[in-house]
Amino acid sequence: MNGRDGKLSRRTIVKGAAWSVPVIAAAAAAPMASASTGCASGSQQISGNGTAGQTVTVQIPACATKVTYTVIGGAGDRSSDLQNGINTRKIPGGGGAVVTGELIGVAGQTLTLIAGGGAGPAVTRPSDNFITMAGGTGYGNGGSAAGIYYVNGAGGAGSAILLGGQPIVVAGGGGGAGSRGTVGTPRSYIATPGAGGNAGQLAEAGESSTVSETEQPGRTATAAGGAGAVGATGGTGGASTSGGTTSVLGGKGGDKGSGAAGGGNGADAKMIQVPNHNNQVSAGAGGGGYAGGGSGAGTSYPSRPDSNLSAAIVGAGGAGSSFVDTTRATGSISTGTPNMDRPSPAGSVVVSWS
Repeated sequence: MNGRDGKLSRRTIVKGAAWSVPVIAAAAAAPMASASTGCASGSQQISGNGTAGQTVTVQIPACATKVTYTVIGGAGDRSSDLQNGINTRKIPGGGGAVVTGELIGVAGQTLTLIAGGGAGPAVTRPSDNFITMAGGTGYGNGGSAAGIYYVNGAGGAGSAILLGGQPIVVAGGGGGAGSRGTVGTPRSYIATPGAGGNAGQLAEAGESSTVSETEQPGRTATAAGGAGAVGATGGTGGASTSGGTTSVLGGKGGDKGSGAAGGGNGADAKMIQVPNHNNQVSAGAGGGGYAGGGSGAGTSYPSRPDSNLSAAIVGAGGAGSSFVDTTRATGSISTGTPNMDRPSPAGSVVVSWS
């Protein structure tokens, strides 16, 4: 995220390089002869299709002596920081986790691969400018978001490898970014929306968002981000808001097993009204995964009687958790890169054997 001084924040720092693995549409590679084992080698690769998750099964040859994998979760949506209709900067959504390693004892077994979708594009209803954005679907769906004139922050879905219906590897999805909705003259407000939580070894919480009114120094409001999931427990919703006259609390992410495909769904975003106007701004939703991330809180305050100033600010969503069953896999979990694209990148799964 860019701060007010234009410098990169801590959330834009690339924390690993594993996400650079190419994402390739679902296809089985042609087997190649393996001189070292005498067993045919091959691979199965699958990626999400926009918001939609993709699922395939693959039979690992009984003669395989080494099976490696890379699993990447779907990314959360970035947002645009709007002031009087002007897109001043983009706020990053959370990146999906990247999990790499080797599977243990799966020769001759059938695996289910689930590639999670990324947060989807915004869809506007022309009759009233009501905007919706779907979270990605996969192993634990990302939370969805909606608003009037302002929408952002749907969550990315988790990606996974299952054996016998049970997860042995899960890469969590990223949380959606925070934003604001303000009405007034240019430069009436200074806002700092928070970035969505990145998924990784520890699922990050969504950042808090703040707004201050320049015509009334000292008048500020803060909306907390949702917590990242911890293991099999969904992240709590953003709860600590301050400075506003109206507040909404974020939602809790789903626990492991309560959501799609046996994962945990990210919490859907809540909306906060911009006082004295029809506008509603959507908070950041949680990412899906082994368990789901919580969604951000929102807070707002009305204009002064002698002006047309109104403000609303919403926190970002937390990331979904990741998982490696150490009896069935070795694995390294890396933090995904913050997402600045729209629509958000989908997740992927690659399994190779020899």
